[in-house]
Amino acid sequence: MASELSHVAVDASSATHAPKGYILAYGESYRGVSCDGEALGEVGGCPLSACDAHDAFVNDCGFSPLFPALVAGATKSRMLEDVRRAATTMTSNDVVVVYFSGRGALLGDTACAVDAAGRLVTAHKLQAVFAEAVVERGLRGVAFLVLLDCHLTPSIGELMGVSSLLVQC
Repeated sequence: MASELSHVAVDASSATHAPKGYILAYGESYRGVSCDGEALGEVGGCPLSACDAHDAFVNDCGFSPLFPALVAGATKSRMLEDVRRAATTMTSNDVVVVYFSGRGALLGDTACAVDAAGRLVTAHKLQAVFAEAVVERGLRGVAFLVLLDCHLTPSIGELMGVSSLLVQC
């Protein structure tokens, strides 16, 4: 299991508003999807996991429901655009959580999700898109957390379990 964690404390006394959370939740079942020429096999529980995670963050943690759970069609381009949109919606001292339930892989020490088209989406790429938008907007005290709840995709990596990457700017 790979886990990268970087954490910087936020001084809440300097916050100009109560921090707000945004959840981006994705669940893929992979019906008819292949990767590197191999059928991935369906993992039916992942869309439900994404809905449950989304509901928990919204109902139990007070996160914004602005971005509904996506239970099919989580392509790399869609995920990157959602991260960019969340980064342009948030303000200083807010947090964005990306939750992905589906297939995944480790490529070296890089955690990856396998999108709806069988392409890899690295946690580092999600982080880079987020960081670019945050820096461009001059935001401070923001956090970005990627939770990958992934099943083994043997042809391209190792079993991931749950991996997280927290970046605070």
